[in-house]
Amino acid sequence: MTSTVLALLERAGLPADDLMTRGGTLAALVQELHRRTPLTLARTGQQPTFNQAKAREDAARHGPPSESAARRITAALGLDLHGGGLYPASLVMHYGPALSWSPLYVVLRRTRRVNHLTAGLVTWAAMSLIADETMTPLLWLSAPNRAYPLVTHLRGFVAHLVFGLAVAATTEAAWAVRGRP
Repeated sequence: MTSTVLALLERAGLPADDLMTRGGTLAALVQELHRRTPLTLARTGQQPTFNQAKAREDAARHGPPSESAARRITAALGLDLHGGGLYPASLVMHYGPALSWSPLYVVLRRTRRVNHLTAGLVTWAAMSLIADETMTPLLWLSAPNRAYPLVTHLRGFVAHLVFGLAVAATTEAAWAVRGRP
């Protein structure tokens, strides 16, 4: 997908520089901070508490999907990651695909003249729905979607929207510094 987007950028006469990568990297850091921020849910009526929802989520998953993907790929390559080697590989599996969506933001902004907030939100909403909600369960990297509580899906969707806004802010700031319209 990235090569297709980069080809579109080139055909449109837009430089495919490393701003997309820089924006995506900063966005990955923002998303990681967002992910580590505890989500608190008020108990009202029959709604589960955060701890109950988290317990159901943990029971459904057999580990983080990015870790499962890293294990599968390294096993297929004949590699055996021990100890700390799995963590960096799982980060690559998590943020690598996310960074590959950054060029879509640029295409929306430069060829379609979409507002920066809309482009950021649409790009990563699509990424969330396609990658997390569709491909991850289809590839058996996670349990089926129905195994998780609704709050798990909402938390992931919001995290992707935050990521998209961070990419938009970073890219727009870099463009402004470089004098791009």
